[in-house]
Amino acid sequence: MKNVCIIGVGGAAANMIKQYPFDCLSAFHDYAQNFKIKYGYISSSLEEIHSIQGLVEYPKKEDLYESVIDRIVKERIQYIAIGEKTCKGLHCSGDIEKGKKAFAESKEKIQDFLKNLTLNSDLVITITGIGGGCGTAVTPLINEYIRSLKIPIVSIVQRPFKFEGKKRREDEFKSNIDVFKKSANKVIVADAEKVFNTIPNEKSILKKFYSCDIYIKEIIEKELIKTIE
Repeated sequence: MKNVCIIGVGGAAANMIKQYPFDCLSAFHDYAQNFKIKYGYISSSLEEIHSIQGLVEYPKKEDLYESVIDRIVKERIQYIAIGEKTCKGLHCSGDIEKGKKAFAESKEKIQDFLKNLTLNSDLVITITGIGGGCGTAVTPLINEYIRSLKIPIVSIVQRPFKFEGKKRREDEFKSNIDVFKKSANKVIVADAEKVFNTIPNEKSILKKFYSCDIYIKEIIEKELIKTIE
């Protein structure tokens, strides 16, 4: 059995990390018995932290994967808020320097959290979005620390959507992706733009984002399956 740790960082990762353990595991259920998965979340935003805290009670599953899900999701999502003085419980709002300061302020706290969370892990996967804020600033630093623990690290990075503007989708992405590549053993760029656009406009915006979260989940599943094939 492989011990895997999946860690979401920053605002973009909040829904991804919440969605992963509770959604139907699709084709992955055939492989689930091969993994013990822990989940972690790191953010400067208390709003996002509170949304994670709301997952104390697990939703009931009525499908045939219930026993598999129960086994995988026994571990609750562990979380920490960072940069309390720097960010005052708010998002970094696309300010990468503020994100770096938040990390520096909480460095010891973050490293203690990661050391305990990833103990005995065979693989760590970080997920975040490159928007220029907390996830962009903090994730590469987390990756570097995990590598220093001699644990293989895969970093899944979601590229910003077109509606977020050229600055985020093109400029922020291009100026930061190399930092991610240097920090992890492997970087996977997830561009959910096509998935977002396949959902009819009459559907709610939440439904569109949900589909993108599932797209990220499927990337994680494929990466896990590769480790045992």
